[in-house]
Amino acid sequence: MKHEQNFWIQKGFLIVTMLAVSACQSDSPTDATDLKGNQNDYWQRVTTPPGVIVSAVEINSRGHIVAGTNDGIFLSENNGATWTRVSQSKHVTQFITHPHHLIFASTSGDAILRSEDDGRSWTQTSNGIETPFLHSLAISPSNAIFAGSQSIGVFRSTDDGETWTKTGLTNYTVVGLAANNKGSTFAATGAIEGKIADGYVRLFRSLDSGVTWARSDSGLAATFVWALALNSKDRIFAATSDGVFHAAVDGQLWRSTGLHSLLVICLAINSHGHIFAGTQDRGIFRSADDGNTWLQLNSGFTNLKILSLKINSQGHVFAATEDGLFRSVVPAAKTTLE
Repeated sequence: MKHEQNFWIQKGFLIVTMLAVSACQSDSPTDATDLKGNQNDYWQRVTTPPGVIVSAVEINSRGHIVAGTNDGIFLSENNGATWTRVSQSKHVTQFITHPHHLIFASTSGDAILRSEDDGRSWTQTSNGIETPFLHSLAISPSNAIFAGSQSIGVFRSTDDGETWTKTGLTNYTVVGLAANNKGSTFAATGAIEGKIADGYVRLFRSLDSGVTWARSDSGLAATFVWALALNSKDRIFAATSDGVFHAAVDGQLWRSTGLHSLLVICLAINSHGHIFAGTQDRGIFRSADDGNTWLQLNSGFTNLKILSLKINSQGHVFAATEDGLFRSVVPAAKTTLE
């Protein structure tokens, strides 16, 4: 189908080329190398299989690395020293871990995959999903799973992915999902029937587990939304083509937090509420104050296009770039190596 090829877009293999100028709020984010006062790198390369591009990363319950790549899904049980291909499925757009000891992967081509053994094996579990092209995942506090699709909206599963039901936003491409503890599910949409809606992404909220949806994007005019993330207080953040935006729990009014004019592709938020923003060509920025100020953390990177972010239980950040996978040398709550 042409619109699947034309409009998009996987987060890991971003086709859209946008100008990311250097103007940023805060008012010019500082590079952590200047703060450290030494030559030690903040980021350390994690060895990956030769020739692959990691588009998504997950850390399983044992702390092992699961990597979605352009050559299948790989698992490393020794911090990247060796890798095993555990699935031939290519182009994973997102991983998410379910409380029932399951890992799910949305893909562009194989719909939904599920692992019941910490990523060692994968099976397709897409009964009821009407397209193989999926871009986003979220899990609600009731353990319902939401999947955002290419051009036909959101699907929901309440039985650990065995069956799926279309919930709404039909004809929309759903590029980002988030579900908070207050009963709200958010969906960032990128297109109607393969064409960008009004030139920009729309954001919707559902209060009934996806049965009905209403617009919830006041303040997000003239921007694309690429990803959504929640902090521990259920405050929602959006990665956009004009930096990072945030809204209160209800998602009704959005405000810019900074990084203006930067294309932010992905977000990760740790247990301390620190936000990590991965950009198209400026690397990673971190904020410890809900986006009021930002610190640039790039020392050690060999490529500044960030495709995916994940934080493990020890607080280390994993960053997938176009030149491989990296891990923060110190836990995410720190910015220096001393």
